[in-house]
Amino acid sequence: MNRTSLSGTFALSPMQQGMLFHYLKDPHSGVDIEQIVVHLPEKIDARRLEMAWQWLVRRHDILRTKFVWEGSETQQEILPEVAVPFVVHEERGFSEQVQGERLKAFLQADRVHGFDPSEAPMLRLTLFQWGEKSFSLVWTFHHALLDGRSYPVLLREVFEAYAELRTGAVSQRSEPFPYRRYIEWLQEENFDAAEVFWKKQLAGFTAATPLAVDRQSSVDADTYQQGEAWEQIDATVTSALRKLAKSHDLTLNSVVMGAWAILLHKYSREEDIVFAATRAGRKSSVPNADETIGLFINTVPVRVHIKDDDALISVFKDVRSCGWICGLTSTRHWPE
Repeated sequence: MNRTSLSGTFALSPMQQGMLFHYLKDPHSGVDIEQIVVHLPEKIDARRLEMAWQWLVRRHDILRTKFVWEGSETQQEILPEVAVPFVVHEERGFSEQVQGERLKAFLQADRVHGFDPSEAPMLRLTLFQWGEKSFSLVWTFHHALLDGRSYPVLLREVFEAYAELRTGAVSQRSEPFPYRRYIEWLQEENFDAAEVFWKKQLAGFTAATPLAVDRQSSVDADTYQQGEAWEQIDATVTSALRKLAKSHDLTLNSVVMGAWAILLHKYSREEDIVFAATRAGRKSSVPNADETIGLFINTVPVRVHIKDDDALISVFKDVRSCGWICGLTSTRHWPE
């Protein structure tokens, strides 16, 4: 593999710049820190697994990047070699409940510890051994390196390498497409035209869509706690939603985004609703983007006008139309 072609310095994507801003604003907020936990009910060779991760980082340039910034100038530098942080925690002898508690506490501390983007690599591995054939691998990394399309590819490759290293060296693979091709493509785009387009799309919208809690100013903000709530929709409801979407020439995504727009309308009592939606950014950018490891996602505003007497289907169709206009369902980076 030609190591020279996979090193060097080039610009950040707009999304990477935004994530760097979040870091500079609050280095230990835990924002943009990703953690993937893989439970391994088998005997693990920690040294061989570490070697597999080191091979993976040598293979993919974006995993060796660091950010360099001075004033308004930001660059990312791909280093030719980096050492992968790999730590093993011996945790045998604890009950399953205590193991869960210890892992949860680690994940919380690990997230807020974060990364210094000026140092590479912006990833680390922690292997917990709970028993003779019970392990958990925590892969922590900065979101500025990777998006969701990259995770399964890298996990598949690293465990393939782990298996191959048991009997010898990792087999030869085709050279991956470097992430910098995407940055070069971005730099060729007409951002002036994009600015005109988005100003037109958002004309007349002046303030963020509020939630009901935004208006409870009499309550001390410190009393609120951040958390997550999960509601799993069963197969019967999912099937009915798919059928509803298909019968009106909609996607399930349009139905879900429409439901979110209606919820924001009910809470805010606003008729002009704007929220962000994430685009994968793969189909509309460089050739072979689906096979490239890196951060391609982008967020775009979705604007929907809703009144109380609007039918659900009309809202869903408005969301679909906005998706076409805003590039959520288009093959273009933005419409012309």
